[in-house]
Amino acid sequence: MRSISALLRALQHPDDEMRRFAVSDLCEHHQRTDPRVLQALSEQLVQDECEHVREVVAESLGKLGTIAVPLLITTLNDADPYVRRKAAQQLGALGDERAIAPLIQTLQDDHQDVQYEAADTLLNLHSTQAIAAVIQFLQQHYLTSDSLYEGLIRKLFLLQPEPIVDLLLQALTISPSDQVRQAAAKILAEVGDERAIQPLIGLFDHQMINVNATAAQALVQLGPRAIPALQAALAVESPWRVLWASYALVQLGESSALAALLELLHHPFWKIRHYAISHLTKLGDRQIVEPIIACLKDSHDKVQLQAVQALGALKDDRAIEPLLELAQSSPEPLWRSTIGALSQFAHPRIAALMLTVVQHPDPIIRYHAILALKADESEQILPLLLKALEDSDWNVREAATQKLGDLSDPQAVKPLIQRFKQIAEYGRFQQTQEDGENTTAALLKLGKPVVAPLIAVLKASTNARIRYDAILLLGQLQDRRAVPVLANLLQASDGKIQYSDIGDRAAAAQALGMIGDVSVIEPLIAASKDRDEQVVLSAAEALSQFHLPIVVEPLIQILRKWNGWHFHSGEPKVIQAIAQTLAEIGGQRAIEPLIKVFAWYHEFPCGMPLQEQAERTGGGAPFATTGAVLAANQAIAAALTQLTGVPISDLLLGIVRDPAHPLRETAAISLGRVGDLTLVPVVDALQDNDAFVRRSAACALGMMYDKRGVLPLIETLQDADDEVVLQAIESLRWLSIHQIKDPKAILALCLRLSHPNWQIREATARALSQSPHELSLMPLVATLTDSYPAVRKSVVYALRYLGDERALTPVQALLNDPDQEVRLEVIRCLGEIGVSESVEPLTELLNDPEMKVRLSAVNALHQIGTASVVTALTTALQDESPYVQDMANWALRELGGRATLD
Repeated sequence: MRSISALLRALQHPDDEMRRFAVSDLCEHHQRTDPRVLQALSEQLVQDECEHVREVVAESLGKLGTIAVPLLITTLNDADPYVRRKAAQQLGALGDERAIAPLIQTLQDDHQDVQYEAADTLLNLHSTQAIAAVIQFLQQHYLTSDSLYEGLIRKLFLLQPEPIVDLLLQALTISPSDQVRQAAAKILAEVGDERAIQPLIGLFDHQMINVNATAAQALVQLGPRAIPALQAALAVESPWRVLWASYALVQLGESSALAALLELLHHPFWKIRHYAISHLTKLGDRQIVEPIIACLKDSHDKVQLQAVQALGALKDDRAIEPLLELAQSSPEPLWRSTIGALSQFAHPRIAALMLTVVQHPDPIIRYHAILALKADESEQILPLLLKALEDSDWNVREAATQKLGDLSDPQAVKPLIQRFKQIAEYGRFQQTQEDGENTTAALLKLGKPVVAPLIAVLKASTNARIRYDAILLLGQLQDRRAVPVLANLLQASDGKIQYSDIGDRAAAAQALGMIGDVSVIEPLIAASKDRDEQVVLSAAEALSQFHLPIVVEPLIQILRKWNGWHFHSGEPKVIQAIAQTLAEIGGQRAIEPLIKVFAWYHEFPCGMPLQEQAERTGGGAPFATTGAVLAANQAIAAALTQLTGVPISDLLLGIVRDPAHPLRETAAISLGRVGDLTLVPVVDALQDNDAFVRRSAACALGMMYDKRGVLPLIETLQDADDEVVLQAIESLRWLSIHQIKDPKAILALCLRLSHPNWQIREATARALSQSPHELSLMPLVATLTDSYPAVRKSVVYALRYLGDERALTPVQALLNDPDQEVRLEVIRCLGEIGVSESVEPLTELLNDPEMKVRLSAVNALHQIGTASVVTALTTALQDESPYVQDMANWALRELGGRATLD
C-alpha cells in the first residue's frame, strides 16, 4: 500500500491509467481524513485533461463524506457530461441538502443522462422542493421526449401519485414515442387506474402492432373493470379496435367476443385477417379450426402461411386433408411450412409424403420429414434414417438419432454406436452443437442390444474420451453383462486390459454404482483401497448406493484414509453420500471418523496461498464453506444426530466438556462446521468453567463466519485464561479476513497490545493488520519498542497495512533492530508507504553485510520510485551478490521514465 505522498506524486504521472489508480487509492478509508487528499482531488478536477480520470475523481469524492459536497457541486459544471453525471450520483449517495439547489439547476443540463441522474438524485433526497422540481421537469420533458424516465416515474408515484397518473394518461394520447406510450400503459395497468381504460382502447388504432399488443395486455391486467368499454369497442367501425378488443375480451374469459374475431377472418385488409388468425390460435378453441382451414385458400400468401402455422399448432385432425391438398401445389416458403405443420400429425398419407421428401435438398424440410416418420413403418424408414446420420446438417443428424432411438430396432445399434464414437472423438472440435446427449439417449432407449457392441468398443478403443463415455453409458444401461468388464477395469493395469488407467478405473467405479448389483460390492471394496484419490472417491460414492451392512466398514476406512482435505478439494458430495448411507445403516463405529472429517479441513496449511497471504494470516485460516461443503457438513451433522440420538450441538459440546474423551480436540474444531445449529450453544459455552471448552467455543465462532459472533468474542478478550484470549483474537482475525468487522473489536484489540503475555500482543498485532483503522495507529506505534522481536515484526507488519506516514519515523528507528526479520519487515513497510524521506536510510542499507537486507532494500527503493532512488540503484548494480545486481537491474528497467517525479 503506497503512502499519500507517493500517491500525490502519481497524480502527475503521464499515463492516464496510473493517475486513475492513484485517485482510487487516495480515497481508501484510512486516508480519507487527510486534508491533502481533498486538495489534491480538487486540483485534479481542474487540471487533468483526461475525462476518465476526472470521472474517477468525481466517483471517489463520495468516499470522503460530506466534506466533499462543495467540490462535487462545483463538479456539476465540468465540461464532460459523464463527469457531471458521476458528481450528481455521488451527491445523491451523500444525501446532503446543500446539493438540492445546484441539482435543480442541473435539470437544465444539455445532456440527457446528466438530467436523469440529477432528477434521480433529487428524489433520493426526499425534499418537498426537490420532488416539486422533478415533477416540473417531467411535465416539460416526458411528453415531448422519447426517453422513458421509467425509474423516475415509478419513484415519484410512491411520493406523489396524482400528478404522475395525470402525466401518464397524457402520454398515452400525445407522446410522440411508441416506447413512452408502452411504458405508460404498463405502469397504469400496474397502478390499476380506471381512467386509463379509454386511452388504452384508443391505442388499438395505433399503427405499431407492439403498441396495440401492449395496450391489450394492459387492459387484460386491469381486469373485469375494462370489459364494458371493450364490449363497446366491438361496435365501432375500426377493425383494429375490434381485433384487439376481441382478443382482450377473450383473454378476460368473455368467449362471446370469439365471434367478432371469427368475423374478422373475412375482413378485406389482409393484415387484419393475419392477426385475427394469430389471436385465435392463442385461444386454442376447437370451433376456430374450420374457419382457419378456410383461410388456407386466402388470396394473400402471408394469411395462408399464418393459417398453416396455426393448424400445425392446434393439431386438430380436421386439418390433415386440407394441409395435404395444400402440400400438392403450394409454392415456397408456404410448402416448407405446410410440411412442418403436417409433421405434427400421425396419418398414413402424411407418412407416405414424408418418405418422399426426407431427401429434399432443403435441410429444414429433411428435418421436419424425419421428425414426422413413424416407428410402425420401421422397415421403410430405417434406411432413410441411417443415411440421415451422415447428413451435412447437424439438425438433421440429431433428428435422425432421436428417431432411431424411438424405433427400438436392433439394426440401429451399430450405426448409433458409430455415431457415438465419432462425437466422443471429434465432437468437441466440430463447429456444431452436437454434444452426444441425443445419441446417448437413443442408445439407452435401445437397451440390451447395445450392451455387447458397447463392451466391444470399450475393449478395442484406445481413445480415452470414447472409453470414458462408453463406461458411463454401460453404467446407465444397468445391464449385469457389463459387470465383469467394469470390475476388471477397476484393477490397475496388469496386462489383462491394455489401456486401463486412472480415468477408466474411476469411471468404472461410478458405472458399477449405477448398475447397483450386489455382485459389484466386492470389486468396489477392493477399489476403495486404490492408491489414486479419484478412484477411491468414485468407489466410495458407488458403495454409498448400497445400504447394506457389508459396506459400513469400507466406508469407514475411506473416511479414515481419505480425510476431509481430500473430500474438500475433490468431491464434497462423496462425503455427503457416505454420511447419508452410514446414518441409514447405523453403527457406532461411524461416529469417530465422521467427527474427524469435520475437523480435517479446518485450516489452510501454511504456504497454501501466496507467501504474503500465508504470512498475513499467520499460516492458517479456516476454509470458506461453499455450497457443496455446507451440504456435506449438514449431512454429517444429520448422520451424527441419527447415529447417537443426540442433537449435534449437544453431542459435540458433550465431548468437548469431557476431559477424558479421546475426540475432545477433534470435536472442538468440528463445532465451527455446523453453523447456525450450534451458534447459540457455542456462545453459551464461552461462560463454561473449563478453559478448554471456552477456547473451543471461541474457535468455533471464528469458523462460523457469522457477524453475531463478534460481540461475544470481544467479551472473551477479558477471559482469565491466556489460551482462551489467544483464540478469541485469532477468531476475530478470521472474521476480519471475511469482511466481518466492528470498530468495537479494534478498540478492544488495541487494549490487548499491552497484555503481559507476548504471544497475545503478537497475535493482536496480526489481527489488527486485517482491519487497518486510524484507531490502531498510536497503540501500534507505542508497541514498536516491545522486548519480543516477534511482536515488533507483527506490529511493523500491521503498520505497513495501515499505511499512515505518521508511523514512518518510529518505524525507521527499527532499521537497526538486532533481529533480522524485524529489519526486513521494516524495509518492506518503508517501501510500501513509499515517501522520499525513506530513500536515504534505505540507501545506507545497501552496505549491510546481509544479502537479504540489501535485496529487500533494492525492492523497497523500486517501490518508492522517485528520481532520487536511481543513483542508489545504480550503485547496487556493483553489489557482490548476483541476486542483488539482478534486482537492481530489473528495478531500473521498470522505473524507466517514471523516476522523474521527485
